[in-house]
Amino acid sequence: MVADKKQTTDRPKTAGTGAQPQAPAPADATKRKSWIKKSPVEIILEQVKKQEEKVAEMKKELAKEEGELQKMRKATELLGEVNPSLESVPQGQLLFLCEKKLLQGEKQ
Repeated sequence: MVADKKQTTDRPKTAGTGAQPQAPAPADATKRKSWIKKSPVEIILEQVKKQEEKVAEMKKELAKEEGELQKMRKATELLGEVNPSLESVPQGQLLFLCEKKLLQGEKQ
């Protein structure tokens, strides 16, 4: 039994390393760009630019959400004019009354 264990441990641990040949080097046209080290100032400026872009995108989203909020507030005002006690009116009927009030407001 001891001889059996020695036979299994004598095997090389990196089997199959020489089985596949290396691929040829890529042509000059398909080589990757060489890495250019950036200075700390360039890194900070790049981060500032990314943050400005992120803030601009968030401002666009905020403006869109504020528009939605305005619509909801207007609908709430219209519903308040139609029926002050909104809890007693079914949801489907509320939508109908709101649309009706909006259409009446557009005609005027």
